[in-house]
Amino acid sequence: DDVSTITINKQIITGGGNEAASATFELSGEESLIGVTVAGVTIAEDTEGYDAESNTYTFSGESTDITGLKDGTYKLKETAAPDGYTVISTFTFEIENGVVTSTSTVTTGEVKVSTDGKTITVLDEISEIEINKSTVGGETLVDDATFTLTAVDTVLDGVNVKTTDADGNTTDEIIVKQGEESVTSIDLEGNDWILTGLPDGTYILEETVAPDGYTVVSTFTFVVENGVVKETSADTTGDVSVSEDGGKITVLDDVSTITINKQIITGGGN
Repeated sequence: DDVSTITINKQIITGGGNEAASATFELSGEESLIGVTVAGVTIAEDTEGYDAESNTYTFSGESTDITGLKDGTYKLKETAAPDGYTVISTFTFEIENGVVTSTSTVTTGEVKVSTDGKTITVLDEISEIEINKSTVGGETLVDDATFTLTAVDTVLDGVNVKTTDADGNTTDEIIVKQGEESVTSIDLEGNDWILTGLPDGTYILEETVAPDGYTVVSTFTFVVENGVVKETSADTTGDVSVSEDGGKITVLDDVSTITINKQIITGGGN
């Protein structure tokens, strides 16, 4: 019998359809991967990218042929998505008589198997990160806040910004280059922003104007990895929190407090 070949086809989900894109994966299985050929590399004990203890092989590419997989259950984990996209959730697939017969359900992205069982298409979704302006006490804001968002080690070209203000009005804007110069910093005015396609990297978010009657939250940084917020650090007079799925940053301002101290002047002092 001919040795079977399975193709892992990497694509991204865009507004107009699907496009090819490179990503990094980890392949593991119940059956040994030694002797399996991935993108022209035949796996041996000492092959770079192969971990014998966990029987895991790491590879990157847009379209990757895998030859020689024995019948059994395998797991595919995307460890690095294309910039501005989220990784697909880890999934398993079954090989029977040299073809893919089934895959497990994924919670992010999509997995499609060709009718002949020889191609698995993995599709990533474009990332969406929300920045929401709120208050420590949960009061409804009637005024807008102003922030400056700065990309430290990447650029903001091509990012879509959807802004909602205190009155509920929304606007959409795609950030474009200024001539030949890439954009690394933008001002945000409103109460809620959805940033679509934000590249992986480190960002600084500085609140420059708080809603009327509230104190300004100081500058803080956040790191985006595989399309979600992984960490933040803040020097703040209010509070900053990140949702469990890494898709939302909430910035909370505290009500400003002014103390008026009343004294009287006497012969001996105040």
